[in-house]
Amino acid sequence: MKNPFKELGVLRKFFAGMVASLALTTVLAPPRALGQEVIVTISSSAASVVAGKEASVWVNVLNPGAQEAKYTYPETISCHLTSGAKTSETTLKLRNASEAGSATIPANGFARKEYVFTPPSTVKGTVLLAGSVFGAQRLALEVGKESAVARTQPAEPAEKTIEVLPEGTYLKDPDTFFKQHVYPHDPLYFIVGTRAPNTKFQVSLKYRLISSEGPVTSKVPALKDLYFGFSQTSLWDWSKPSAPFFDSSYRPEILYYKDAVNWFATPDWFQIGLQSGVRHESNGRDGTNSRSMNTIYFQPAFHFGTTNDPVRLTLSPRAWMYLGDLSDNPDVARYRGYVDLRAVLDFPALYDVQLASHMRVGHNLDRGSVEVDLTYPLYHLPGLRWNVFFLAQYFNGYGESPLLYNKRVEQYRFGFSLSR
Repeated sequence: MKNPFKELGVLRKFFAGMVASLALTTVLAPPRALGQEVIVTISSSAASVVAGKEASVWVNVLNPGAQEAKYTYPETISCHLTSGAKTSETTLKLRNASEAGSATIPANGFARKEYVFTPPSTVKGTVLLAGSVFGAQRLALEVGKESAVARTQPAEPAEKTIEVLPEGTYLKDPDTFFKQHVYPHDPLYFIVGTRAPNTKFQVSLKYRLISSEGPVTSKVPALKDLYFGFSQTSLWDWSKPSAPFFDSSYRPEILYYKDAVNWFATPDWFQIGLQSGVRHESNGRDGTNSRSMNTIYFQPAFHFGTTNDPVRLTLSPRAWMYLGDLSDNPDVARYRGYVDLRAVLDFPALYDVQLASHMRVGHNLDRGSVEVDLTYPLYHLPGLRWNVFFLAQYFNGYGESPLLYNKRVEQYRFGFSLSR
């Protein structure tokens, strides 16, 4: 008979390691103010405007994160125009005042709204339009008389801006519609280590299945939160001749996902999310190397902290049941168990560093695993402004891949992540 105190001691080691990691990172976080979670820019479809006449600009909001974000569009934005040594104040006004207020920006998506302003009649030549909400960005415009501007062809925007269009516009813009309905699911990354199999990569996306425009979803709003998800995690052995794939995990699923539920009132610093689904997992192989299982799972998410806090914490415990035949791996529950926990610490004030840990315990609390990811957005580096994250990952335990579900491994790998 197993000693229950010994088994609990193993569990304590897992959680003690996680707590130590989180505590260390918390100590390293400096007490500074948080920047915006989204990136706000200003653009114009015309390089020239007329002095004394209303001109139009776009206020663009980019959400580079893996979850939906909120941004409040003000009805007016105070700005200033600079021409040489002369500076004058101006105000951007929302073209449609009814659009002021909170807007939801999808993960890795854009939103934009049109603002108008009137350049003073005393201003002419090249001017720079700036405002504190846009950070260090300056919009260059040519202000001239009406006759001079009329002879100037409007310039194309320097960079195409993706607008979040109303649902149902896919007939006019299928490319934008597709982008609006595809979201990151689990992290996407490519990392390399020194031990075989030394390379690991993961691709994971989900697609919203049902539009919110239909009469059915107007009566049952939860239907618009149904997704089809697909994830693939592969171990690639570059160290061997011909660089074969060692093993892969393919995970199609149907799931319900909501980043923040509003079923009951919660304070601003605490939000509850929910994810639940039915998932198939297999390695696509036959014979003695075949591994497969079906599960149904329930996974709430508890978000602590607001966008104005220097540190935010998310805890996502998950519980599942095995469905159907497990003949490929009949003792899988002994190693994977029935529960796991993902804990994420975000440090916006520390250059948006994130520390995430995924812990799993076996059926008898003795054959689990822990995976720790440290990510840093390379967008903060001067010069190139990479749109990826640096990723350092540590894994120790059982089940890094289906073929290794009952084998213990320890790995350090480094690389990059597209979402986290």
